[in-house]
Amino acid sequence: ITDGAGRRELWVTQDEARIPVRLEIFDRRTAERRVTDYVNWQSELPIPDRFFEPDPKAKLEEMDHLEYLRRSVDRGTVGPVPVLYTPLLFKRE
Repeated sequence: ITDGAGRRELWVTQDEARIPVRLEIFDRRTAERRVTDYVNWQSELPIPDRFFEPDPKAKLEEMDHLEYLRRSVDRGTVGPVPVLYTPLLFKRE
């Protein structure tokens, strides 16, 4: 995806599973490039739901879309990880 914010490019395996192997993000505003390589994937591995329950000591924060928009204007990136699909959050014409 390329837009006014920058470019997000995802590499996936060519088989039916389409497993991500690399994600590259370029931020136009900061000219920063981030790359994440995925290694050692496991597939069809049963994982119980309790695995995804957060540690009770973890500080989680929940916000609605309007709060997300307000913070993104005030601070730029919201949270420790940038949102990959900003076109789903922001209406672009």
